Amino acid sequence: MSNDAELIDRLAAWSHKSWAGWTAWMIEKWDVTHDSGETFQARWKRQIATPYEALSEQEKESDRSEAREILAIVRAHDYEHTPIQQFVKEVHRAWAEGLDREMMGYQPSPSAKPLDRSKPPNVGSAVT
Repeated sequence: MSNDAELIDRLAAWSHKSWAGWTAWMIEKWDVTHDSGETFQARWKRQIATPYEALSEQEKESDRSEAREILAIVRAHDYEHTPIQQFVKEVHRAWAEGLDREMMGYQPSPSAKPLDRSKPPNVGSAVT
C-alpha cells in the first residue's frame, strides 16, 4: 500500500469513528435541551450557520480537539515513513534477529569477532 493510501485509510478510519461517535451522541440528545436553554437541534442549526471564527471559544476548542486528533495521525504517519525512521526500523530488526539467533544457540565461527551487544551495530555492518 502506498504511503498516501495508508494515510487515507488511517484518516478515513478516524473519520468514521468520529462520525459514529457524534451520531450516537446526537441521537441521544435529539429532543433534549442544552444547558444554554436552546434545544440541541436549534444549537446545531446555529453552529452550522456560524463560521469557525465566530464560534464561542468553547465551540472552537471542540473543533481544535478534533483537529489535534487528525494532526496526531498525520504526524505518526509522516514519522513512520521518514528515511531515518525506516533506517531505525531496519537496524532494530537486524539487531533483534541477531539476538534471536544467539538465544537459539547460534554459534559464530571461532574466527568471528564477538559482537558488542551494549550498543546497536554500526551503519552498514551485518549482524551475524
